[in-house]
Amino acid sequence: FGSSPDFCMHSRTPARLVRSSAMVKIGRPTVQTALPLSVPLPPLPVTPKREFQEVTTGGLYLPVGPSTSSSSTSSSSKWWILAFLVVQNCAVILLMRYSRSASESRWSAQTGVIVQESMKGVVSLVLLLRQGGLEASFEDSSEVLKTGVPALLYLVQNNMQYLAASYLDAPTLAVASQLKVLTTAIFSVTMLGKSLRRAQWIALSLLGAGVAVVSVSQMDVAEQSKSRGESAAVWPGILAIVVACTLSGLASVYFEKTLKTSQVSMWGRNLQLALFSVAIGAAGLLTGNDWNHVEEHGFFGGYTTVVWMTISVNALGGLLVAKAIKEADSIVKNFSTSIALVLTAVLSSIMFDTPIGPLFGLGVGMVVYAVLLYGGMVNARFCDPLQRAPAVCSWAR
Repeated sequence: FGSSPDFCMHSRTPARLVRSSAMVKIGRPTVQTALPLSVPLPPLPVTPKREFQEVTTGGLYLPVGPSTSSSSTSSSSKWWILAFLVVQNCAVILLMRYSRSASESRWSAQTGVIVQESMKGVVSLVLLLRQGGLEASFEDSSEVLKTGVPALLYLVQNNMQYLAASYLDAPTLAVASQLKVLTTAIFSVTMLGKSLRRAQWIALSLLGAGVAVVSVSQMDVAEQSKSRGESAAVWPGILAIVVACTLSGLASVYFEKTLKTSQVSMWGRNLQLALFSVAIGAAGLLTGNDWNHVEEHGFFGGYTTVVWMTISVNALGGLLVAKAIKEADSIVKNFSTSIALVLTAVLSSIMFDTPIGPLFGLGVGMVVYAVLLYGGMVNARFCDPLQRAPAVCSWAR
């Protein structure tokens, strides 16, 4: 190559480290052009990994891509998104509780689930027609049948939630519903092989303990009501919400696995899920006790404005929630969940005269801290009790 340091005009790389890519003769002397190894290649475009997140009670899945950074989303927009998520989270619980209260309980929850899934199916069908791929969603019958499992799980889960709303007050229902985080995490580890940080395991344990404290506090309230001759059963509602959260975690993880191992589009899967849910729900309605109510009062018997609002928020609210989360980030979502728990307790005490005691406040605080810890908003200081003084402490990540 020669020993002249000016051998390569566009690089500071020594000539002995440069590999010649071309030699061009222009009379005399010979001119050599080289491409230095130090020139960085342009980075390849990276396609963001598509993630799926359950954004509504019935298991409607939407692609939640990489969260937009704070530089692209203004602070004022994040405040509006935070306010919307708080209102939506509160409205779901309060409307569900009010619609299932004693004065508004004449409507059939099974028909509500069918209407709710029909709304999701219509939305999925419209978006699928706009994007194309309707025929491809039903080409493989084996892929279609896979959706029947989460559809059945979600159907039972929805009915369990309405049943729990008939026995539990709104704050207890809101706090107990956070068990979905625990069950989803456990099924993700066992079925998908995901790993959790130590802080997340601490958060899940604290979450379960907080829900237990809230449940005990409500049992004390039920005992006081029973001593006054009032009927206030809590155990059926607690059992129903535990079953609902367990089925929600299992169904969401199973559906996530199905989405990741299939070529069917997300909206195609949602349409399949809605169709299966409506079919299974209709079969359950025909063979269950709710059919007597339908024969006597009609399919929409007992439906009021509040009932329609409850069904609409459960069915279509998830679309707006997913859009809001995509425009903001998971931090806003975690904060909105925590604020909604506290706000639901306050509004329920005003609207339904729900008693809020110290034990209930302790449980809510534990759940709020667990949600923030699981989302990485706060850190947990972990100390090894087996170590001699001074204690060895570290921040759990």
